[in-house]
Formats: sequence, structure tokens, C-alpha cells
Amino acid sequence: SMTPQQVHDIGLQEVARIRGQILKLAAEENLGQTFPEISAAVSRKFDKFFHSKEHVLEYVKDICYNKIRPKLHLYFKNLPST
Repeated sequence: SMTPQQVHDIGLQEVARIRGQILKLAAEENLGQTFPEISAAVSRKFDKFFHSKEHVLEYVKDICYNKIRPKLHLYFKNLPST
């Protein structure tokens, strides 16, 4: 059993790890070195890719239903039927 402080510390470590990955990927893609720069660069890229809110929704649904859902059984033993 973990203490609340241990859970908090793990959360901080995960945030640092994810932040590091984002900065590394952003550098590889020349998206900037700060989160505001990266956010602006990603927004510009996606503005060119997605033409509407509906297009974004279609894209996300495709990923959820056609890429993620078929693999869930590999990671979870019991899946809800709905």
C-alpha cells in the first residue's frame, strides 16, 4: 500500500517523464523548445490537416473504434459489453 505522498511523487515523476518526451519529440519535429511554441506549432499543423470540428471527431472515432478497440482484449481481461 502506498501513502498519499508516494502516489503524488509518482505522479510528479510521470509528469516529468511525459514532459521530457514531448520536448524530445518537439525538437525532432522542429516544433519549438517551449510549451507555448510547441502548442502554437501543433495548432498550425492541425489547422492544415483538419477542416472542421466534425473532421476531428471522425478522426478520433476512427482511432478509437478501428485501432484501439480491436486491441483492448490484449491488455484487459474483462471488457464491458457497452
